[in-house]
Amino acid sequence: MMRLKNKYSLVLGSILHIIAGVIGATSCKHDPDLSNTPTISYSNDVQPILIANCTQSGCHGNVYNEGFKLLSYNDVLRHIKPGSATGSQLNKVITAYGNIETQMPPPPNRHLNDQEVSTIYLWILQGAKNN
Repeated sequence: MMRLKNKYSLVLGSILHIIAGVIGATSCKHDPDLSNTPTISYSNDVQPILIANCTQSGCHGNVYNEGFKLLSYNDVLRHIKPGSATGSQLNKVITAYGNIETQMPPPPNRHLNDQEVSTIYLWILQGAKNN
């Protein structure tokens, strides 16, 4: 099990570098080829990131924060455009490093690491399926 998880992490890390290159290429007008990327699972990959960093603190799991609640798949779906990570509000706030007004999680909390951001980005590009 641990061996499979490490292999998965290595593959996802490699994909992150590829995606970073594609995103950084300003002349690129199309989404990256996802045919060789592993399928990202909402329940196994994305939801644990959101629970650990967004909802557990009470911020986006609080019944009083109806504006950007992230407790369920349907809540998350309200803040993304499946197939368009760059057009999704969730992606915008988790990649707003240094912008204290919009960065999530906000300082002084740690921001998501590159692998966590990449996982959410790929999941949105893959259609944000509830899998």
